[in-house]
Amino acid sequence: MAKQYNNKVEIVVFTGRPVVSIHNGTKVGIVDALELVLPCNEIVEAAIEKSMHKIIDTDTGVLIMGHSQGGCHLIKSLNSLKRQLSNNQMEQFMMKTVAGAIMRVPSGPQYAHYTDEGNNVPRIHGLLTPQISRPGNKNIIFTSDDERYGIPPELDTSFTGVHAQIIYSRNRLTCAEARTYAPPFGSKKINLNNL
Repeated sequence: MAKQYNNKVEIVVFTGRPVVSIHNGTKVGIVDALELVLPCNEIVEAAIEKSMHKIIDTDTGVLIMGHSQGGCHLIKSLNSLKRQLSNNQMEQFMMKTVAGAIMRVPSGPQYAHYTDEGNNVPRIHGLLTPQISRPGNKNIIFTSDDERYGIPPELDTSFTGVHAQIIYSRNRLTCAEARTYAPPFGSKKINLNNL
């Protein structure tokens, strides 16, 4: 929970916006992988939907972020909301996924996806899965190259070095900045090191 709180503070400072966070406790390994395909996190997804219903139709766009398995829960929630909301309401959502365990995204929101080429989560069950993934139309995928950025040595492992949220903090772009790289059709992949 301390890491989530620190991430939340970092997001507040970076965006200058209020933040609502929903904690999805990880169980690590095969159990987390099973949760991606089995309907076992309805409470998390219901909380996401409830929060999104409360903030829709505000004067400003709503930025929704999901890290790792959280990206999967966001997409499941969006698929449910797509049946309940108008296209105009869906377009109010600006989505940012970080190392997300997502393969397909529903149309409507504006997406910016961040991942690392050496991260097995998006390579096996995410947007780096060749021939299977569908990142959405007019969307951008930012990648990096297996750099261990800002990971404390005691936490630096082959997994956290490419999956921890802190490594995605470098080269951060606001959603508006990220969207300037989005193509008019299809999706586009850009390495953050080339910006």
